[in-house]
Amino acid sequence: MGSSSTAVIDEASSLNWNPASLGIVSRNDVSLSTMKLNSFDDGFLEGAKLINVNASMIGADFIGSGKKGPFADAGNFGASLVYADYGSVPITEDTPDAIGSFTPRNFAFGAYYGNRFDTNEWTRNLPIGIGIKYINQSLGQYSSNGFAFDLGSALIMPQSSPMRGFTFGLSILNLGAAGAFIDESDPLPLTFRTGTAYRFFMNDVVKLMGGPGNFFRTIGEDGLLTLDVTKVLSNDFVIGTGLELRFFEMLMIRTGYEFNQDTRGFTVGTGFRYNTGAEAYSINFAWVPQRLIGDNFRLSLSYTWGLHAGSGSRDELEGSDKVKIRRRSGLSFDD
Repeated sequence: MGSSSTAVIDEASSLNWNPASLGIVSRNDVSLSTMKLNSFDDGFLEGAKLINVNASMIGADFIGSGKKGPFADAGNFGASLVYADYGSVPITEDTPDAIGSFTPRNFAFGAYYGNRFDTNEWTRNLPIGIGIKYINQSLGQYSSNGFAFDLGSALIMPQSSPMRGFTFGLSILNLGAAGAFIDESDPLPLTFRTGTAYRFFMNDVVKLMGGPGNFFRTIGEDGLLTLDVTKVLSNDFVIGTGLELRFFEMLMIRTGYEFNQDTRGFTVGTGFRYNTGAEAYSINFAWVPQRLIGDNFRLSLSYTWGLHAGSGSRDELEGSDKVKIRRRSGLSFDD
């Protein structure tokens, strides 16, 4: 979706964009994604790959029947592991003939925490999150270590607001420093992200275009529009936009575009989600054309369990028989 997910805070993989997702999630979730990078004509990057694992866990309630402090419960916890392998790189001396090879590797492990205040309707929809990451970069016989923080917040517009359906997100990623390989360090990509997401019902779109208001029979047919502005400290601003359409409560079709981005532009993908009620299984696929190194294909798998009652999440909203009956009758969500 054009890397525009700062305000999409509903699953473990959201940690990549905004740790505030941990302040609002209502179930346990683990995801694994992988991507094989293409190689240049001269063999550089041969066998390169990227692996990303994310997990979010619901925190236990505070001891006792009453709430403690400004939070409703103990919050949620998460972890993230990113591993990048840049393939085999030839070692040369005075001639182009290789005398050996080495494989540059990077990995980052992060631990995260998120929660939301329990003061009123607005603060309950204002999740916050923080994470700390250990980063290791390896280049041949040399390596560099560092630490960084990720900070994030979001505002989910309450149902009483005329802007319900909108979510706004803000995050600062890679706030830290890396050590030197020998006598020079490679600065971390300090990143500022802000974005918005708007979730809508497909029936409302059909009705707006003059069709019947109950064209789709359940609440499961909905859409998501996203818009992000990203600034890596040493690069220009990048604007990303995305669209997701979901059908039959299980099939997702996605597309997006990144503006002012030298390496990427148009992206497209699809996903399938199977929900048993207590558990859910998802598989997602994305095609990301890279202007410099050709097409890349990303595959992700996720498993969700332990839906937590009382959170007001989209999972609970979709499971409400009352809402489904209203959607089948052709009434709007307000009705």
